[in-house]
Amino acid sequence: MPDFRYSPALQKLDLVWTAETLDTWLENPSAVAKGTSMGFRVRKPEDRAAIISFLETVTEE
Repeated sequence: MPDFRYSPALQKLDLVWTAETLDTWLENPSAVAKGTSMGFRVRKPEDRAAIISFLETVTEE
């Protein structure tokens, strides 16, 4: 999102977001972007899978 204020860790990140990278991000954001300000984790694999499944149905307009 152009107007969102991303942390410096995310601004420097050169990553293609796939289901796999998103799963890792949701489980432990710091494993993907060391120094990120993301403050929560989704610990249960089934919860991460549900989020990813939902996001796969959403399109930008």
